[in-house]
Amino acid sequence: MQSIERLGTNLLFVFNKKLTAEEQRQFAGRSTGQKYEDAFAVRRLRPDLRVAPVLQFKKTLRAGDRDFSGEVTGTSPEFSEIRNFRPAQGRFILEKDIAEWRRVVVLGHDIAEKLFGSDPAIRREVKIGDERFLVVGVMEQKGSLHGTNYDELIFIPVTTAMRRFTGDDKLTYTILHVPDRGEMEVITKQVHSLIVQRHDGVDDIRIFNQGEFLIAMDRTLWTFRI
Repeated sequence: MQSIERLGTNLLFVFNKKLTAEEQRQFAGRSTGQKYEDAFAVRRLRPDLRVAPVLQFKKTLRAGDRDFSGEVTGTSPEFSEIRNFRPAQGRFILEKDIAEWRRVVVLGHDIAEKLFGSDPAIRREVKIGDERFLVVGVMEQKGSLHGTNYDELIFIPVTTAMRRFTGDDKLTYTILHVPDRGEMEVITKQVHSLIVQRHDGVDDIRIFNQGEFLIAMDRTLWTFRI
């Protein structure tokens, strides 16, 4: 539980929901999943929330004769604060990187070591697929949780990810930070209603409440203690 809370608290995760075969027929041509503009709509609805769009895909990084195949995360500056995950060297993604589709990358601690060894990674160049990127940051060590090694993540601006790699504005998921834990349920309903409305009435998302997950885990642990 402490490991989960180390990655941020008061969080809501908006995932794309897989539709049943019947729903796919019913909503043919209408359900497209979350898009980048949905994140802006949530910000307009609730300016008090911090919103981080996330777009993930697999790619190979190369630096000289070394390479690493892993998951690239296109996101925004809010991700670092929301997830309580900060660079140990250099910086994270900036708003200017987003606005200008810059080819900058922030490496997880383990990836920086695998690609550059004991040499500094900042201001070095790597190739992601066929695109050249400048390393501007190396993240602090975070470890693994639920099968994800946070020291092997690769971060680039979400706009760069869409423009250079995926070619569309679809998101993998969105993270929301709620300032007041007491509002989690209300905001869940508001955000769900907003996005379904934006998706032509198709209920193609599910919102995961981190707080509810922690409560459920605590009950499970207590049962095993008994």
